[in-house]
Amino acid sequence: MTNQDFYNVQVVYALKDTQTVIELQVKPGTTILKAIESSGIKSKHPEIDLENLSVGIFAKLKTPETELQDGDRVEIYRELLVTKKVTKTNSLKVEI
Repeated sequence: MTNQDFYNVQVVYALKDTQTVIELQVKPGTTILKAIESSGIKSKHPEIDLENLSVGIFAKLKTPETELQDGDRVEIYRELLVTKKVTKTNSLKVEI
């Protein structure tokens, strides 16, 4: 197989202070889930739950079964933590 038989994609996972970007080549027909598994990102970030993934491509929400295209940037989303202070501040806002 030549390089033309593969797609170049990125798998990205961002935390508060750091971002992990893994570049890899996948075969056409590869899904988001398969690319994430193939990237090995879970070994660096064991908190990633492959059973309950929230993922997207270029900030557009997708399912893990979505097939990738050449140049796609797979983004693994995580739950955002909201502090009590932020929750209280937001609940105090009143529209006039």
